[in-house]
Amino acid sequence: MKSMKILRFVIIAAMTASCVLAGCNSKTQAKATADNSKLEEAKNAAEAAQKKLYDTRQERMRLEAEKAGKADDSSNKAEDK
Repeated sequence: MKSMKILRFVIIAAMTASCVLAGCNSKTQAKATADNSKLEEAKNAAEAAQKKLYDTRQERMRLEAEKAGKADDSSNKAEDK
């Protein structure tokens, strides 16, 4: 009789522990999924910022080259006179 009570207690304890652990695991997975989503959003934002920076630098280089070309044209016209 005493061994049956101990066995019953062990089975109930094991079932309770497995339910608790399963609940914790699902919460952990949900949190990990949310963290991954935030990480992916941050990565996309960083990539977009890098692309914008690259485009802005290209535009700046184009405008500086255009300005330098106009400055050369102005100095050539002054020399011709």
